[in-house]
Amino acid sequence: MASASLDRLITFLSRDHPSSSSWEASTKAKLQQLEYANQKLKTMQTEAKSLLKIDMQNKRVIDLHKKLKDFGYEIQDLESFMEYMELQRKVKEINQDEVGTSQSREKRRRLSPSEEDNKMVNMISRLIKQINMMDSDMKDLLNRISGKNHLIQNKRMTTSSPNEKKIYGRYYETKKLIRVLKLEKPNINGNISIVPILGMGGIGKTRLAQFAFNNPEIENYFDKKVWVFVSDHFDLFRITKEIAESLSIDDATPKFPYDTTSLDLLESKIKSCLREKTFLLVLDDVWSDEWQRILDPLKLAKLKSIKVIVTGRNPTVLAGLETGDRFLLDRLYFNDYRSFFIDCVFGNENPDNYSSALQSIGEQIMEKLNGSPLALKTVGRLLKRNLTEENWKHVLDSDLWEIGSDANDIMPTLALSYHHLPEHLQMCFAFCSVFPEYYEIHKHELIGMWIAQGYVLEDGTNSKTLEDIGEEYFKELNQLSLIEVGEDLCIMHDLLHDLAESVSHGEVCYYEGKKGKRISRNVRHLCVCGPVDPESVQFSSLRTLVLYGDDICSQVDLKALNRIRVLTVIDKNMQEFPEAVTHLKHLRYLDFSKSSIKRVPESLCRLYQLRVLRLPKLDALPSLFHSLINLQTFWFFPEDVDNLYQVRREGGYTIAQLRNMNELTRRLKIRGLENIENREEAMKANLKEKGLIKYLTLCWEDSSVGAGFTDVVQEEVFEGLQPHHNLKHLEIQGYIGSKSLPKLARDNTCCITDAKKDKIKELYKLVMSSSINWDVTLS
Repeated sequence: MASASLDRLITFLSRDHPSSSSWEASTKAKLQQLEYANQKLKTMQTEAKSLLKIDMQNKRVIDLHKKLKDFGYEIQDLESFMEYMELQRKVKEINQDEVGTSQSREKRRRLSPSEEDNKMVNMISRLIKQINMMDSDMKDLLNRISGKNHLIQNKRMTTSSPNEKKIYGRYYETKKLIRVLKLEKPNINGNISIVPILGMGGIGKTRLAQFAFNNPEIENYFDKKVWVFVSDHFDLFRITKEIAESLSIDDATPKFPYDTTSLDLLESKIKSCLREKTFLLVLDDVWSDEWQRILDPLKLAKLKSIKVIVTGRNPTVLAGLETGDRFLLDRLYFNDYRSFFIDCVFGNENPDNYSSALQSIGEQIMEKLNGSPLALKTVGRLLKRNLTEENWKHVLDSDLWEIGSDANDIMPTLALSYHHLPEHLQMCFAFCSVFPEYYEIHKHELIGMWIAQGYVLEDGTNSKTLEDIGEEYFKELNQLSLIEVGEDLCIMHDLLHDLAESVSHGEVCYYEGKKGKRISRNVRHLCVCGPVDPESVQFSSLRTLVLYGDDICSQVDLKALNRIRVLTVIDKNMQEFPEAVTHLKHLRYLDFSKSSIKRVPESLCRLYQLRVLRLPKLDALPSLFHSLINLQTFWFFPEDVDNLYQVRREGGYTIAQLRNMNELTRRLKIRGLENIENREEAMKANLKEKGLIKYLTLCWEDSSVGAGFTDVVQEEVFEGLQPHHNLKHLEIQGYIGSKSLPKLARDNTCCITDAKKDKIKELYKLVMSSSINWDVTLS
């Protein structure tokens, strides 16, 4: 995060700055220093991430990681400050007036560009000095840690020999897998058939592959069998050597020294060993599509038949390959899971010899483990040590991250999925633990918060919005089973919640008041549900604050939230908009929709970086609402519709409020169009500049309004709205224009519908340019 933010900061400073001619001259040398420092920073981040991947609990590694993140936050805040100043200048140019209500000249004077420029230069100088001071200390620390961890041992290495004699459940999968391996059919990847076994960590992929590998039917079917553990540290030479060595056992061909460093010699040996043979290869624990390079010598070998079982967590490992039958493993069914639990915990003993209370606790523990075989084995070891209600209750109530330190425990297994993620997905995943376990949140709300924190990165092509990219992040986490998704809501299972909370190293916290845990001083993202002691929270460090409870804002020092980016308050008793919030320059996501606020101050409109604004139904909008030029989503009514705007004749709700909000994204619904009286007024919405809107709904509602509800006026208003040519779907409600729908767009594909189907019954002509390809539904 630190280097990415610094990259953006350098790019920003490299552009011509509009406020002062001396800007470029005063910062050129500092930019060169920043660029050099950023290279060192990138190297440190890469090494620190690798070390954290090896040992998540090493205090020195965690301290180093924290220093880098803290520095990243500082860079991000500077970047955000400069973005705010640029947006403020844009708004002033648009309005040609000072932004805000009638404030004193002294307050306005503080926003003069030259003073802000000086402030930014001083902040940059301080950051450069900080980088130089940190560099030698970090290098020394990295050298000491690297020296102790130079041998990376993969403690999760698997073999073809199972740890358990019996396989639980998977009846259908085992039968099908044996049948697929014996099936004679044309190979679809040269002479190779790929059989993927996919699923989340600890779900039983390796165990299913072991079952097939050791099955007597398979033993008699294949001439040669080899099992290779691939791991996330892909090493082509090691894997090729292991295959060659395994094939040479009992082989009649001449032996050669296996201390060879020749990959070509090893591949030649593989091809000679497999001539005219049937071959089964298991590649266990595959993490990237690099594994496909292992197949190169096999494609050239003259085999009778070859089947390759590939186990992994992510379907992307099969990129570019055609596969036949895929095995997508889900959690075990309850009865199978219960049988596994009884065998793990009680062994040959009868569980009925123990109290019903003990068995009841066991049932609760099983529910918490949510069908994961590896999680059950991990927890089962603890339960088996002490078959008492007291011990089992302690296990039930404990933090499952703390359970055991064995390399086969569920947390290291799940953590491997986490550490394999790129940094931006790691941050998105860890952030999810700010909400309680199994808390349901709409995916677009979560994505909006990710964007506000800077976790969602532009793809460099400008072909996708940040919301589109955030949705791709969401899908990736879901594919890896790190979050669970319903239709539009998502939740996080408790084991994964524990993992997310742990990898945040105290930066993310869900706090339940006196009954909850102590709040770390390191916390950056905090959700509070219950009374909070203001002395126990360092509010100035928070970047996310979610508050649940009656009158809870009174317990929080809102003025201290000078780094906050996401603020959500759920409090029906809150009737006044807190003035302190209007000073939070970094704020990007504000949700007071579950409050009883009726009015917001004009000063809200100086929160130029707001991307998401969710409020309850208001009596009036501030007159400078159009100054929120970065706004992408707003929500003002109890309707569950994003970007719903109600045109009125009073209270700042004119259509012109939309004119500068050209960052609005995805959907826009405009109601009350009967309050617009002519084409010129409609044009003030400036819809032709809103190219990110794909779904547009236009509503005429109140027929009692005079001029605005005649067919002639509606046609003029319709013509004046002029949506952008990127529009994909147009919905019309209450339109009574009698002649035609106007020429709304060019060079696009748009579906036109009317929710009130009887309202366009007089339409007899649809005017379109010849290049338009619209799917029109009017009935």
